[in-house]
Amino acid sequence: MELRTLRFLLPLTVVFGFWFGLTFLKGFFPKELFQWGIFAFILILAVAAIAYNFVYEKKRAEAIKRLARLRGYQYIEKPGKEFQSKLPDFKLLSLGYSRKAKNVLKLKSGGFHWTLFDYRYATGGGRSTSVHFQSVAITDLNKDVPDFSFTKKSMFVAFSGYLRGQKLHIENKEFAKAYIVRGSEKARELFSPSLIQAFLGLSVPLTGEVLGNKLILRWPRRMNAEELTSFLEECSRLAKQF
Repeated sequence: MELRTLRFLLPLTVVFGFWFGLTFLKGFFPKELFQWGIFAFILILAVAAIAYNFVYEKKRAEAIKRLARLRGYQYIEKPGKEFQSKLPDFKLLSLGYSRKAKNVLKLKSGGFHWTLFDYRYATGGGRSTSVHFQSVAITDLNKDVPDFSFTKKSMFVAFSGYLRGQKLHIENKEFAKAYIVRGSEKARELFSPSLIQAFLGLSVPLTGEVLGNKLILRWPRRMNAEELTSFLEECSRLAKQF
């Protein structure tokens, strides 16, 4: 079983196991002592979750670093604020707050120079705070392309605020069911049959944006090292169609 799967299943198993155990033992202890037991359980669980996440993140970073060394990629674990300040002004990178990039890879794939990194940002506030984790790839298309943005079609998109421009109608039923595209009429002319098929051939629908001659593609979650190569191959196939 993958480490990513265990990361979620193991804590859930521990939580339910301890909770059922406490429920069973409730009748054998005084109320005050039982309440202290619950407090201790929550504290231990929180510490264990932090420790488990630390180990997971460390192993994941080490796997990406090994991949970079094996393939000859440039790797920067913690690039700092200077790296983020030099990124193109994509709408996708301006969402939320507490924005942070790490595990940066710089490489050439499919004739394009790619910058790939983990990206995190937060939305909401207080108890409704949500933290989003994604893998992001950016490249130079080596030519000017009309600005547009795209994402997987869903009810959430109407309220997301990260798509630029007017909604474009693309003359392909399968594509129209899968994606929403916004931009200028000039951008609509880009969607040749080959570009549409490149989008439909992606293993997972991506969110992305073209700004000038720059392309950003966002995977819906963070990838592990073993997934990065196939992801870059898909990104390059798509970029070639512009």
